[in-house]
Amino acid sequence: ELGSDKETLVLVTADHGHGFDVAGSVDTQYLDAQETDREKRNAIGIYEEAGLSQYVIPGDAQDTSSLQFSEGAAFPANWDPRYTLFSAVGANPDRRENYQVHKSGPRRPAINSTADEDDYIVNPRDAVTGFLMNGSLPVDASQGVHSLTDVPVFAQGPCQELFGGVYNNIDLFFNMAACLGLARTK
Repeated sequence: ELGSDKETLVLVTADHGHGFDVAGSVDTQYLDAQETDREKRNAIGIYEEAGLSQYVIPGDAQDTSSLQFSEGAAFPANWDPRYTLFSAVGANPDRRENYQVHKSGPRRPAINSTADEDDYIVNPRDAVTGFLMNGSLPVDASQGVHSLTDVPVFAQGPCQELFGGVYNNIDLFFNMAACLGLARTK
């Protein structure tokens, strides 16, 4: 029925975060040309040296002024840009990183070094042109974990004013109960 959406509270959020952030850009061509891990790290640009990534629609390949940024379902339009995003996750195993799209499928940055127990080491076949990044997880963990990062909460409809701001996930339940008239008074 027309207008019934005004009677429905819609909440959109995530159940967890991964401590992900973007801090600059990476010149992947420069990174690939370097010999040592330490030299490869100089491919990372931060602050005013970061520039823009090139996940863009190229115009004339010879005319870099004709680059156009894309939006929508086709983003990114260029899967092999020279300049990519310098991104990081707060909890990862030891790994190699080259900041390039891995089109062959999901990455496997760490592998088990023994058959008996979990003892993960850098996968020598993953991001081979990259540099070694020390992890922050125990050696028996092979992949990133959830973080305590705040996640956004978007609300529309009745009681939407109860959801403006940052909340502990338990508080979302209590605010939904209050909206439905089910909140306890004491």
